[in-house]
This record gives sequence, structure tokens and C-alpha cells, in this order.
Amino acid sequence: MVKIVNFIIPEKNNRIKDETEPKFLDSRLVYQPVAAVRLVTKEVIRSAELVRNNFLLMVDIEKKKDEQVLEKISQKCEVVDSLNSKISDYMATMFSVGSLNEEQANEASGILYVMNDVDRINQLLKEVFMNIAEHIPENVKHSKKKKSVKNELVYSKQALDELKASLETIYKNFSDIIFSIADGNKKAAQKVFENKNDIMKISTKLRKGHISRVCSGMCNSKHVVSFNTILNDIDRIGNSIINIAEVISKNENFIDFIDDGKNEVL
Repeated sequence: MVKIVNFIIPEKNNRIKDETEPKFLDSRLVYQPVAAVRLVTKEVIRSAELVRNNFLLMVDIEKKKDEQVLEKISQKCEVVDSLNSKISDYMATMFSVGSLNEEQANEASGILYVMNDVDRINQLLKEVFMNIAEHIPENVKHSKKKKSVKNELVYSKQALDELKASLETIYKNFSDIIFSIADGNKKAAQKVFENKNDIMKISTKLRKGHISRVCSGMCNSKHVVSFNTILNDIDRIGNSIINIAEVISKNENFIDFIDDGKNEVL
């Protein structure tokens, strides 16, 4: 679990049961820009951590072989979507009250960019999950018994193995980004950004493998469109990860702003 930095207000002892509810945002501080922006950052890190956990569920799906995993992931994605909507509303209020100076507005904009890409990654992950779920036969979907989906999915085992390996690679890069924000380590983000070409090659490699399997008859050609949709989503996830890395690595004050607030108390 990512170590969330303690910027301003200590966490409440009582844990919020509804994950869609913000854990750190405080409407009373919206007129105090330094405090408000740091609380938003904490909430965005929390949202990103939820997305990171969804990655873990996805890359482990081949082991669990259970459609209930897909249902759980779908629910978790909805949680992130709802949470990000509330963060956006809070940030809109911050900008509308006019309490941010130019530097604070720039930092808030950077955080907003990060949140938008986290939200986009969450939506794309959900599309990948739903794509796989749609290719589970109806007798498995509606069965009351837990059934293995092994050999039931229309995608070949080799295709699923390659997808899993690609998701694991993307997961590692996304995790590095979250750690770089939470721990104030810009170098981790810079490394991810420098590896952008390798990240963008992931979908290209998957496409080549897919074409080869279709040509050899290993994969059914009628599933080309649906599988290509997954590849496009993975490509866009990679783009968003690179976008986040670029914001952090190229913004001179972004990490410093976060780091300065770690031990600050109201």
C-alpha cells in the first residue's frame, strides 16, 4: 500500500465506509488555498491508489478464473469515477472563489491534469474488464455456481498471457508514478517519462502477436475487432501514464510543493 503523505490534517480515526466519499477534502478550507490544494492532492493520490488496486485485480484474473472478479473490478471502477467527480467539484469551487494566486493556480492545474489522467485510466481499465466479461459465455455469466472460466473465454490462452504481461508492465509504471507523487520523488516520474517509447511499444507488440495468432488460426478472426479495442485501450492507458509522468517531471515546483506540506500543521 502506498504510503500517503500527511500534509496538513491528521487522518480521522474513524474510517469512511463509503469509498466514494472524499476522505480528506474539507469544504471549510476551500478559502485557504495552500491547505485546500494539498488536501486535493491527498485525495487524488487516494483515487490513484484505488486504480492501482484495480490493476492488481486485473493482472491476477488468470489465476482466479472467476467472473466475480470482473464484477468486483467493475464496482471498484464505479467507486473511483464517483470519487473523482467529487474531487472535480471541489476543485471547481476552489477556482471559482478566486482565492488562488498565480503559483497556487498553476499547482492546482497540475493536480487537475493528473486527476483527469487517473480518471481516464480508470475508465479505460473498466472498458478492458467489460470487454473480457462480454466474452464469457452466457451459461457462465448466469450460473449460480462458481465456475472456472478457463477454456471458456474466446481469447486464446496465449493472447490472455500477453495481455496479462502487458498489464503488469503498465501497472509497474503506474505504481512508480503514484510513489513519485506520494513520496515526493521526482526521479521516479522522470524515469517513467524517459521510458515512454518502451511504454508505447507495448500495444504494438500485442498487435503483432495478435495478427500472428489470427493468421495461424490460433485465434478466431471474428474477435479481431473486440481484441483490437482492448489494445487501443491499453495504448491510451500508456499515454495517460506518460502524461502524468511529464506533468510531474517537467513541473519544477510540483513535487516541492507537495513535499513542503508533509509536516505542515494548521
